[in-house]
Amino acid sequence: MFWMTRTQSWTKQSEEVVVPINSPRYRWRELNGKQRAELDVQIVELADAFLDDIGDLDRGQAFDETRLAEHLPRQFLVHYNTAFAKRFLVAFLTVTWKLKDPTGVHVCANQAEELALYALIQATEGALPLEMGDLSTFQEAVFEDSDFLFLFDPAMDGIAEAMAAVDPTITAYDVKDWFEPFNDRDRPVHPYQLLAPRPVAGRSDTAPDA
Repeated sequence: MFWMTRTQSWTKQSEEVVVPINSPRYRWRELNGKQRAELDVQIVELADAFLDDIGDLDRGQAFDETRLAEHLPRQFLVHYNTAFAKRFLVAFLTVTWKLKDPTGVHVCANQAEELALYALIQATEGALPLEMGDLSTFQEAVFEDSDFLFLFDPAMDGIAEAMAAVDPTITAYDVKDWFEPFNDRDRPVHPYQLLAPRPVAGRSDTAPDA
């Protein structure tokens, strides 16, 4: 999960307030102007690329040949398909809107949004000149924790089940859970992520049996 805001004291009364990224009161120094501009460029480029991927998948292209596959944990490749790609695109569009919205306080609603934001950061780093391509400070600022990175470690495959047996509140790392909200109280999920066929046994294209 990540926070799109930080708590800062800036009012005359020194009240603790949260300041959204890109608001007029933006005071962070995690990104310079060129880095923020490239972040915007990558939002557009990745959205277009992921949309093109969906068309290619509909025409029979293998998922591992898509741009989207470059930004997802490889160990789950067998579980990715067109339905998954559509839902992930919605997660990407949602989280990038949250990143740019100056009017509210937003957080990642699920692991799909965390992965989408991470994909954006990685793409931005790759597009920037070497001397400007370290966005680690920004990444630390916008994520609440880095647990989602375990998804990229093959050694962690299956660890969620073992941990859940000890603590049921731990978020599972199965593909079928990536689009589920972290909680129903303050983490609303875009309806398409939940109204699309729900994942079963790691699949995103199979609805539960009636």
